[in-house]
Amino acid sequence: HAADFTVISSPTAVSIGSAGNLTIRFDPSALGLRSATIHVASDDANEADYDFAIQGTGVEPEISVRGTNLAEIADGDVTPSTIDGTDFGSNRVNSGYVDRIFTVTNSGTTVLNITGVTTNGTNPGDFSMVTAPAASVALGQSTTFTIRFDPSALGVRSATIHVNNDDADEADYDFAVTGLGVEPEISVLGTNLATIADGDATPTMTDGTDFGSNRVTVGYVEETFVITNSGTTVLNISG
Repeated sequence: HAADFTVISSPTAVSIGSAGNLTIRFDPSALGLRSATIHVASDDANEADYDFAIQGTGVEPEISVRGTNLAEIADGDVTPSTIDGTDFGSNRVNSGYVDRIFTVTNSGTTVLNITGVTTNGTNPGDFSMVTAPAASVALGQSTTFTIRFDPSALGVRSATIHVNNDDADEADYDFAVTGLGVEPEISVLGTNLATIADGDATPTMTDGTDFGSNRVTVGYVEETFVITNSGTTVLNISG
């Protein structure tokens, strides 16, 4: 693998009783053992080709990211799923949040260095990292990071997560995430199912908010009001 070893500097002459430095750079082009032979050509009568073997090992970290249930998320995945947790499901707008834990593994032959986790895409502000991964992952080891989904608006919210690292062919390990911002929507209807506006200050016979006349302490009048929810999640009534 001669091309993996480059002569950076060498002397052109060495004085009597002196020495000169020969510098060789090892830059492996592939994994595993790499070897070559160095030849020092000179005018030494019996060692004009002074040669010796050299070798080095090409190593590389190998990143993988797994979601919930340790399901693997492919680098560049654009299809969020509930199986691996990249689909965060539904959550109330500006009310609580959903956290997902992702696991970074290193199945390579040297330490994996993680330089950061970033988010971009359509709604990056709705997906934030609340727990960062370790800066380095040893061979055969793993680390985790946590992404929080806190929707700021109704409807589908999406972003792309980027795990920046020093794996040569997956230095930007990215995958899509999504979630749904939901919210209940209350409405109150009176008689004839007429809508009563929130804050209405003008009772009327039309919607039953004007109960009409009734004898004092004798009998009573009842009106039935209907509470509807036209939103995208359950409406809870506290009183």
